[in-house]
Amino acid sequence: MYVAALELGEANVQRISAKSGVKRTTVYGMLTFLKERGLLSETKKGAKTYYYAENPKAIEEHIDEQKQALKKLLPELLSVANLIERKLVIRYYDGVEGIKEVYKDTLKYPDRELLAWATAEVADSFDRDFFDWYYVPKRVEKKIWARVIASDTPRAWEYRGMDRNSLRTMKLTASDAYSFDAEINLTAEEKSR
Repeated sequence: MYVAALELGEANVQRISAKSGVKRTTVYGMLTFLKERGLLSETKKGAKTYYYAENPKAIEEHIDEQKQALKKLLPELLSVANLIERKLVIRYYDGVEGIKEVYKDTLKYPDRELLAWATAEVADSFDRDFFDWYYVPKRVEKKIWARVIASDTPRAWEYRGMDRNSLRTMKLTASDAYSFDAEINLTAEEKSR
Protein backbone atom coordinates (compact mmCIF):
# COMPACT_ATOMS: atom_id res chain seq x y z
CA MET A 1 0.00 0.00 0.00
CA TYR A 2 2.80 2.39 0.96
CA VAL A 3 4.79 1.50 -2.16
CA ALA A 4 1.74 2.07 -4.38
CA ALA A 5 1.20 5.51 -2.81
CA LEU A 6 4.91 6.31 -3.14
CA GLU A 7 4.93 5.37 -6.84
CA LEU A 8 1.76 7.32 -7.59
CA GLY A 9 2.78 10.48 -5.79
CA GLU A 10 -0.56 12.05 -4.94
CA ALA A 11 -3.56 9.80 -5.57
CA ASN A 12 -7.10 9.07 -4.46
CA VAL A 13 -8.28 5.78 -2.94
CA GLN A 14 -9.46 4.41 -6.29
CA ARG A 15 -6.04 4.84 -7.94
CA ILE A 16 -4.18 3.44 -4.92
CA SER A 17 -6.54 0.46 -4.93
CA ALA A 18 -5.93 -0.17 -8.64
CA LYS A 19 -2.15 0.23 -8.32
CA SER A 20 -1.85 -2.04 -5.26
CA GLY A 21 -4.40 -4.63 -6.38
CA VAL A 22 -6.15 -4.39 -2.99
CA LYS A 23 -9.94 -3.97 -2.74
CA ARG A 24 -11.00 -0.39 -2.16
CA THR A 25 -12.86 -1.22 1.06
CA THR A 26 -9.66 -2.70 2.48
CA VAL A 27 -7.56 0.23 1.25
CA TYR A 28 -9.43 2.68 3.52
CA GLY A 29 -8.41 0.81 6.66
CA MET A 30 -4.83 0.42 5.50
CA LEU A 31 -4.54 4.09 4.61
CA THR A 32 -5.80 5.05 8.07
CA PHE A 33 -3.25 2.67 9.62
CA LEU A 34 -0.39 4.19 7.59
CA LYS A 35 -1.57 7.75 8.35
CA GLU A 36 -1.62 7.04 12.09
CA ARG A 37 1.99 5.95 11.85
CA GLY A 38 3.06 9.05 9.94
CA LEU A 39 3.85 7.17 6.74
CA LEU A 40 1.06 8.78 4.68
CA SER A 41 -0.52 12.21 4.62
CA GLU A 42 -3.73 13.39 3.05
CA THR A 43 -4.88 16.52 1.35
CA LYS A 44 -8.31 17.62 0.14
CA LYS A 45 -9.02 19.07 -3.25
CA GLY A 46 -12.64 20.02 -3.39
CA ALA A 47 -14.69 17.04 -2.22
CA LYS A 48 -11.95 14.50 -2.98
CA THR A 49 -9.27 13.27 -0.60
CA TYR A 50 -5.82 12.52 -1.95
CA TYR A 51 -3.06 10.61 -0.22
CA TYR A 52 0.69 10.80 -0.62
CA ALA A 53 3.49 8.79 0.90
CA GLU A 54 5.91 10.48 3.24
CA ASN A 55 9.64 10.15 2.67
CA PRO A 56 10.78 6.51 3.07
CA LYS A 57 13.07 7.72 5.87
CA ALA A 58 9.86 8.01 7.90
CA ILE A 59 9.72 4.20 8.02
CA GLU A 60 13.17 4.07 9.60
CA GLU A 61 12.18 6.77 12.10
CA HIS A 62 8.99 4.87 12.92
CA ILE A 63 10.97 1.66 13.55
CA ASP A 64 13.48 3.56 15.70
CA GLU A 65 10.60 4.95 17.78
CA GLN A 66 9.21 1.44 18.22
CA LYS A 67 12.64 0.15 19.27
CA GLN A 68 12.93 2.92 21.87
CA ALA A 69 9.45 2.15 23.20
CA LEU A 70 10.34 -1.55 23.40
CA LYS A 71 13.60 -0.77 25.24
CA LYS A 72 11.62 1.13 27.86
CA LEU A 73 8.99 -1.59 28.15
CA LEU A 74 11.31 -4.62 28.02
CA PRO A 75 12.35 -4.65 31.72
CA GLU A 76 8.71 -4.71 32.77
CA LEU A 77 7.87 -7.46 30.26
CA LEU A 78 10.82 -9.56 31.44
CA SER A 79 9.76 -9.07 35.03
CA VAL A 80 6.26 -10.35 34.25
CA ALA A 81 7.73 -13.27 32.28
CA ASN A 82 9.91 -14.22 35.26
CA LEU A 83 6.91 -14.18 37.59
CA ILE A 84 4.98 -16.47 35.27
CA GLU A 85 8.00 -18.72 34.75
CA ARG A 86 8.55 -19.13 38.49
CA LYS A 87 5.06 -20.37 39.18
CA LEU A 88 5.08 -23.93 40.39
CA VAL A 89 3.99 -26.41 37.78
CA ILE A 90 2.75 -29.82 38.81
CA ARG A 91 2.38 -32.47 36.14
CA TYR A 92 0.98 -35.96 36.43
CA TYR A 93 2.68 -38.75 34.51
CA ASP A 94 1.27 -42.25 34.27
CA GLY A 95 2.92 -45.60 33.64
CA VAL A 96 6.25 -46.49 32.07
CA GLU A 97 5.92 -43.86 29.34
CA GLY A 98 5.20 -41.24 31.99
CA ILE A 99 8.37 -42.17 33.88
CA LYS A 100 10.35 -41.89 30.65
CA GLU A 101 8.91 -38.39 30.11
CA VAL A 102 10.05 -37.37 33.59
CA TYR A 103 13.57 -38.57 32.82
CA LYS A 104 13.54 -36.80 29.44
CA ASP A 105 12.40 -33.61 31.17
CA THR A 106 15.62 -33.62 33.23
CA LEU A 107 17.58 -33.42 29.95
CA LYS A 108 16.19 -29.95 29.20
CA TYR A 109 18.85 -28.24 31.32
CA PRO A 110 22.25 -28.91 29.73
CA ASP A 111 25.35 -28.02 31.73
CA ARG A 112 23.30 -28.08 34.95
CA GLU A 113 23.45 -30.44 37.87
CA LEU A 114 20.80 -33.05 38.60
CA LEU A 115 20.15 -34.05 42.20
CA ALA A 116 18.45 -37.38 42.80
CA TRP A 117 17.29 -39.52 45.70
CA ALA A 118 16.48 -43.03 44.59
CA THR A 119 17.08 -46.72 44.71
CA ALA A 120 19.03 -48.29 41.86
CA GLU A 121 16.24 -50.80 41.49
CA VAL A 122 13.80 -48.06 40.45
CA ALA A 123 15.67 -47.56 37.18
CA ASP A 124 15.56 -51.30 36.55
CA SER A 125 11.91 -51.70 37.43
CA PHE A 126 10.51 -50.03 34.35
CA ASP A 127 12.99 -50.22 31.45
CA ARG A 128 16.67 -50.79 32.08
CA ASP A 129 17.51 -50.43 28.37
CA PHE A 130 15.94 -46.97 28.29
CA PHE A 131 17.93 -45.93 31.34
CA ASP A 132 21.30 -47.45 30.34
CA TRP A 133 21.22 -46.97 26.56
CA TYR A 134 19.18 -43.80 26.10
CA TYR A 135 18.89 -41.67 29.22
CA VAL A 136 22.40 -41.87 30.71
CA PRO A 137 24.19 -41.38 27.34
CA LYS A 138 21.95 -38.36 26.56
CA ARG A 139 22.63 -36.89 30.01
CA VAL A 140 26.38 -37.35 29.50
CA GLU A 141 26.18 -35.85 26.00
CA LYS A 142 24.47 -32.76 27.47
CA LYS A 143 27.09 -32.60 30.26
CA ILE A 144 24.50 -32.90 33.01
CA TRP A 145 26.23 -34.09 36.18
CA ALA A 146 24.16 -36.11 38.63
CA ARG A 147 24.59 -36.29 42.39
CA VAL A 148 22.64 -39.25 43.72
CA ILE A 149 21.76 -40.55 47.16
CA ALA A 150 20.76 -44.20 46.93
CA SER A 151 20.25 -47.14 49.24
CA ASP A 152 23.19 -49.53 49.60
CA THR A 153 22.29 -52.51 47.42
CA PRO A 154 24.29 -54.74 45.05
CA ARG A 155 22.66 -53.00 42.08
CA ALA A 156 23.61 -49.57 43.46
CA TRP A 157 27.24 -50.72 43.72
CA GLU A 158 27.08 -51.78 40.08
CA TYR A 159 25.83 -48.32 39.09
CA ARG A 160 28.36 -46.65 41.37
CA GLY A 161 31.15 -48.46 39.54
CA MET A 162 30.13 -46.56 36.40
CA ASP A 163 29.97 -43.13 38.09
CA ARG A 164 32.96 -41.56 36.33
CA ASN A 165 31.78 -42.48 32.80
CA SER A 166 28.20 -41.52 33.69
CA LEU A 167 29.02 -38.05 35.05
CA ARG A 168 27.61 -39.13 38.38
CA THR A 169 28.63 -39.20 42.02
CA MET A 170 26.63 -41.55 44.18
CA LYS A 171 26.46 -41.63 47.96
CA LEU A 172 25.08 -44.82 49.43
CA THR A 173 23.09 -45.05 52.64
CA ALA A 174 22.20 -48.14 54.62
CA SER A 175 19.44 -49.92 52.75
CA ASP A 176 17.48 -50.34 55.97
CA ALA A 177 17.69 -46.57 56.61
CA TYR A 178 14.80 -45.95 54.29
CA SER A 179 12.43 -48.01 52.28
CA PHE A 180 11.89 -46.08 49.12
CA ASP A 181 10.27 -47.29 45.91
CA ALA A 182 10.38 -44.00 44.06
CA GLU A 183 12.84 -41.47 42.73
CA ILE A 184 13.02 -37.75 43.29
CA ASN A 185 14.91 -35.64 40.74
CA LEU A 186 15.65 -31.98 41.23
CA THR A 187 16.64 -29.88 38.26
CA ALA A 188 16.66 -26.14 37.79
CA GLU A 189 17.12 -23.70 34.99
CA GLU A 190 18.98 -21.54 37.49
CA LYS A 191 20.67 -22.77 40.62
CA SER A 192 19.10 -19.97 42.66
CA ARG A 193 15.63 -21.37 42.16
